[in-house]
Amino acid sequence: MNEFFIHGKTQDIIDAVSDMNLAAHQRRRLPYLAITLAIQHRQTQCELTSELLSDMCGKVLSHAHIQQGFQLVLSEIGDLIIDVPKAPEYLGRFVARAILDDILPPKFVEIQRSVLSQVPPSGSPPHTNETLGSENSVMPANTRTTQSDAQAQNVTRPGTRNLSDSSSGGSVSVDNSSSGIGSASSLVTVNMIRPDLALQALNRAESILTLRHAFSRLENIWGVPAGPKATKVLAKRIRRLLKSFIDSNDIDEATEALLELDAPHFHHELVFQAIVMAIEISTQLARERVISLLSELCSSVVLTIDQLTLGVRRVYAELPDLQLDVPAAYTLMESIMNDAIKAGFMPRKLANEFTAKPRKRFISETDTVYRTNKTQPW
Repeated sequence: MNEFFIHGKTQDIIDAVSDMNLAAHQRRRLPYLAITLAIQHRQTQCELTSELLSDMCGKVLSHAHIQQGFQLVLSEIGDLIIDVPKAPEYLGRFVARAILDDILPPKFVEIQRSVLSQVPPSGSPPHTNETLGSENSVMPANTRTTQSDAQAQNVTRPGTRNLSDSSSGGSVSVDNSSSGIGSASSLVTVNMIRPDLALQALNRAESILTLRHAFSRLENIWGVPAGPKATKVLAKRIRRLLKSFIDSNDIDEATEALLELDAPHFHHELVFQAIVMAIEISTQLARERVISLLSELCSSVVLTIDQLTLGVRRVYAELPDLQLDVPAAYTLMESIMNDAIKAGFMPRKLANEFTAKPRKRFISETDTVYRTNKTQPW
């Protein structure tokens, strides 16, 4: 998932899961893991995760797997809120978006509320209800199971699988007789410490779904554009802030603009565009300013070594095409790498990955052009 948060390619994850040949009880944990990791990051990662779950459903995950994964998150929301105070809000958004994407049934919120009504309030002795046989068999909210009944029911019924999660101490029983999207038998009954928080998440999902023009708003529920559009928007904003920086040389302003994008997983794009821009402008002043910006971002840990490495390697891969527009691209890149090493933020191991061979071939083919470029001040 951490790699996915960087590249955002859902098909890569689908292919990886397909190759794993996971059992059904393992697949149901994938939505759980994806959601719990996403809410510990930022809204951009939450948007990517919503897209991932939608793309995985019907390919490597069934609708039942998706439902069970969401119910696992509901069961552990009491633990999640310790690290993520807004966990009920975020989970509510995930539920609403999943219903919009048709990977959760429209009655998911209603049925889960009925299930939660059977869970004792926080601090009461927990009990386990039987998995519901059908939608019509949902117990009324005012029905309560006695302690002796609960003990008698705390046995997995024939035809069910016990899918326990040691992380939360809760147990989940999934009925094998049905896994239809609208069937309550495909839903799980959970033991949880904080059913009130799970109810908050469900209420939040319902309030979102009942808003006017809800479905048009849900497409942008995380506040960032979806899919490839998000990447294009971020790339344009990064290019804009770099152009402004090259003109003003205001590092603080550029840093603030980068942080406002709230996309640390996409900082490699800034590295890539900054170096390419310096090569395209082909002046010493542009190179010096780009080096100073990258140096400051690295020293303040706004730019991580992983993002720096990814961005530089992208430039390496782009150089053959870039050379068509900027004949001295390899020469300029070599100069940038040397300056970056002197500035102290560029690892020598990464710099050593750069090869000047294509530049040497270019010199031998059109040496007169190279000599002309070599007389320039940069």
